Amino acid sequence: MKRKLKKPKNSNKRAVKDQDYLEARKLKDEEERLIMELSVAQEQWDKDVKEKKETVTEENVAEVVSMMSGVPVTKVGKNELDKLAQMDEKLNGKVIGQEDAVRKVVKAIQRNRAGLKDPNRPIGTFIFLGTTGVGKTELQK
Repeated sequence: MKRKLKKPKNSNKRAVKDQDYLEARKLKDEEERLIMELSVAQEQWDKDVKEKKETVTEENVAEVVSMMSGVPVTKVGKNELDKLAQMDEKLNGKVIGQEDAVRKVVKAIQRNRAGLKDPNRPIGTFIFLGTTGVGKTELQK
């Protein structure tokens, strides 16, 4: 709408310069009409914005963050969330004396479930070394 307003202004200046005052008056009237239309449209826009306020939800924020970061938005169920939170404790109960190894494996799994990993790379690469009975097989399960 503002672009339409520039044409009569420029033409009006040209008409005055050429001393065509009748044409200049017509263009001035056209300019005033466009200014009125613009103000009415602006008022309507302001009224619509005030009436139709949209609430930003958690889903909206997650969607925008996902779009900007490239990390997919996944809904993790409450049950699975509890399992992930307790995984460290359960594994430490089964694999005794390997807290550091358990913590690193659990972090990799949690990162994967949260969607915070590069899809072109593996979840994690681990080498389990040790004597018989220290929990290598149990931890990899």
